[in-house]
Amino acid sequence: MDPQYLAILLGGIIPAICFGLTGVFAKASTNTGIDIATYLLCVGATVLIDGIILSFFVTQRSYNIASCMYAAVVGLVWGVGIALFGYVLLAHKASVSAIVPFHGVSVLVAVLIALVVFAEWKTVNVPLLLLGSVFMVIGGVLVSRAQ
Repeated sequence: MDPQYLAILLGGIIPAICFGLTGVFAKASTNTGIDIATYLLCVGATVLIDGIILSFFVTQRSYNIASCMYAAVVGLVWGVGIALFGYVLLAHKASVSAIVPFHGVSVLVAVLIALVVFAEWKTVNVPLLLLGSVFMVIGGVLVSRAQ
């Protein structure tokens, strides 16, 4: 398989399916009676176990204080986001199909920051990227209004 397509499959399509499934399982979890703190602890423990298992397969270790701090920030902001998502599912009985389309905004945040901070505007087709972003926003609004 072409390396570019393999990267899209492994880094884009499969993670997108996994992230999509998280909304479904989050709703199932909150529907069966879990508080937000326990929910986040269960998710965090599972991520920790994933990391431990992966450490047996990834033999090359590379880290430093800065890289670990950035990783910790990932955990912090992801934890806040997932806790808020769980909260609205539990406390407000929110519909997954109405809320999850707004998670697509995370893509736009990442794209805009990466364009500037990592100077990715030099290596991508910015007009196509912006056009695609507009369509994502339109799609998210349409899907959320379908309720």
